[in-house]
Amino acid sequence: MRWRSRHQILIPLFLISMVSAGCSDDVDDATSSTRAILVVEILDARAEPGYSVFEAYAGRVASPRTSELGFDRPGRVVALNVDEGDRVEEGDLLGALESRGLRAEIRELRARRAATAARLEMAKLTTQRSETLAGSESISEQRYDEARFNQIALEADLEAAKAGIARAQIALELSELRAPFAGSVVMRSVDEGTVVTPGQAVFRVIEDGAMELRVGIPLETAMSLEEGAVYPVEIEGRKFKARLDTRIPTVDPDTRTVTTILQIAGDGDPHDSVLRDGALGRLELETTREGRGYWLPLSALTEGRRGLWSAFAVEPDPDTPELFRVEGRDLQLVHVETNRVFVTGTLHDGDRIVASGVHRIVPGQRVRLAPSPTRAPQVANETTNTGG
Repeated sequence: MRWRSRHQILIPLFLISMVSAGCSDDVDDATSSTRAILVVEILDARAEPGYSVFEAYAGRVASPRTSELGFDRPGRVVALNVDEGDRVEEGDLLGALESRGLRAEIRELRARRAATAARLEMAKLTTQRSETLAGSESISEQRYDEARFNQIALEADLEAAKAGIARAQIALELSELRAPFAGSVVMRSVDEGTVVTPGQAVFRVIEDGAMELRVGIPLETAMSLEEGAVYPVEIEGRKFKARLDTRIPTVDPDTRTVTTILQIAGDGDPHDSVLRDGALGRLELETTREGRGYWLPLSALTEGRRGLWSAFAVEPDPDTPELFRVEGRDLQLVHVETNRVFVTGTLHDGDRIVASGVHRIVPGQRVRLAPSPTRAPQVANETTNTGG
């Protein structure tokens, strides 16, 4: 009896534990089913008539004028008055050649001019007297002709002396190197005592003023730009405005681009620390391209079939009103930016698209919608209006 009573006690306990275990499994299944419903964030697809493409083209800042300065005559350099980095004004004396020989030659020519001028005055008086005497037949016609032609020869000698002086003065001026415009010296290639040849570069000077940005642009894009229009440029990380000045009417055979010159305008101070000849810059252009499509974040895309891409739209679940079912939308990428894409495909205006976490879902799956801060006030307003 004692043994049977023990089993009578154990068997009910076993049944109770089995029932409890079954109930626990049912609860776990229910909980697991609830947890399987993912919560997703959505966005509304809005059709756009086109998209804008932002393109940047690299270029270099350049001075409006750059000159390699040298002497026009040979000689020994005796003075250099400026150095690299110095600013100069138009007409400033930059350097000079040895000119003592020229100065002595000028003095000699001036003395000859004075002597010739004196002889010419005497010849004029002689010609006047000879003309008077020849009229009274006091001297022969030959004496008169000699006096007249001597005066003409002296007049020619005087003109030759004047021309020699002018030529020597020009040579003296060419012995001095002066700044052709206001600017800055960026290169000095010789020192005092150097014997230079005509045209040998001594200084390089760049002009002060509104700096230019020279940019190589594809032919089609370059021709779409408007001369005189202002475009945004970036130079060494800083923003400026630049006016399109001209386009060089040739295509570079190496880069297949057209050199476009823009003058940095407005706040483009030529003494700005970044506006230096040779600094790197970029021309930034916005081009509008027509074609109906949709902007989506990259996080909303998943790889589809046959090289296409897909996004997931959500539609209300007819069986469970608070849930939604996932539907696939085939897409074609038209334009890609850093964190978003412009697409075409089977999307419709107003489709609710899963914004992220697309790797966790498949078509036909049921999901819940995450509360949207932008949607909550709209729902409340709609409820209030309906209640009224």
